[in-house]
Amino acid sequence: MTKALKMSSFVKRFQNSWEKLTDVRKKSNRLTYTMSEMALSAFSVFFMQSPSFLSHQRDMEQNKRGNNARTLLKLENIPCNQQVRNVLDHVQPIEIDDEFFWLIDELKQAGHLQSYDSFAGTKAIALDGLTYHSSTEIHCDCCSIRKDSQGAVHYYHHALMPVFVKPDRAQVLAITPRVYRPSRWA
Repeated sequence: MTKALKMSSFVKRFQNSWEKLTDVRKKSNRLTYTMSEMALSAFSVFFMQSPSFLSHQRDMEQNKRGNNARTLLKLENIPCNQQVRNVLDHVQPIEIDDEFFWLIDELKQAGHLQSYDSFAGTKAIALDGLTYHSSTEIHCDCCSIRKDSQGAVHYYHHALMPVFVKPDRAQVLAITPRVYRPSRWA
């Protein structure tokens, strides 16, 4: 038997945990958004599966005096996409690993993880490689590097994204991704 999971418990966990994310901004009284507001804003785009979620919430606020970001995610302030990118680009992926493990534990305790059981109680995992940054100009020490046929250098980041899958389920369940970091030879 599965028990209902409350969105409020997820949001509370994320608010507390994500407040501790790396913040490279200079401390001042003029900081408008907390780190958890930045991270929850980024999360909201994936949660609602809408690339324009944040601007849509601002429009709802103006037209209807309310929005889903406030109701579901307890966001009082909604930063713009560029502000979110500027701040969260400095957060290392490993900083949110504990949230993946916590979510899996919550789903397991609630009985939801069983719905992904396959043959003999095992779970099928699909792996997908993805590139989440690519540029010929912007790069960091963690970038992978390749040259194209014209000799242009491309900098990119990539990761391995494992997910629980089951043939009769339309949803997949993400497991902690692994970001590839190339070693540099001297």
